[in-house]
Amino acid sequence: MNKIYIIIVLTISGFMFSCDSNLNTEKTISKEFIKEQIDSLKLELYKGISNPANDITAKLVVKQYTKYAYAFRKDSISKNYLFECAQVNVGLGLSPEAIANLDTIVAWYPQDEIAPSALQFKAFILDDRMHRWQKAAEVLDELIAKYPNSDIVENAKAYKATLGKPAEQIIQEMADKEAAKE
Repeated sequence: MNKIYIIIVLTISGFMFSCDSNLNTEKTISKEFIKEQIDSLKLELYKGISNPANDITAKLVVKQYTKYAYAFRKDSISKNYLFECAQVNVGLGLSPEAIANLDTIVAWYPQDEIAPSALQFKAFILDDRMHRWQKAAEVLDELIAKYPNSDIVENAKAYKATLGKPAEQIIQEMADKEAAKE
């Protein structure tokens, strides 16, 4: 019985040591290593070949984008990785996760030129993917109020006018405006 007890204690101790060792190794992974993983995964993901492995690759690249952004928040590339992460999440059909990425950009980099684009992309997701037109309008209002000097404010205003309308109606309204100009 003592032999079994000693073997169990040694096994548990070994397991605990190996888990702790893996955690310490992960903490020391460099920026360059994560960037290399991201670049490699992006190459695989954007080959344009449709196959089931793409979803797996997409999820792996999302994990690496997030890992990098949270580990190296002050690095200028982190905001771009969060934006690309949102794009991949939309492709995966994970709209709430994409919105969380965009909200992080706005929270962490409110004065950066990427913040208005993040809000506009968030409005697009709410509109096109989630059909939450009122919420999309609120996000566009936030963009217009917070970033009145942004280059995309006029686009945001025009976009807001189309929320919730079917494509046919939008096309007809545009044709009517063109006809009125003539």
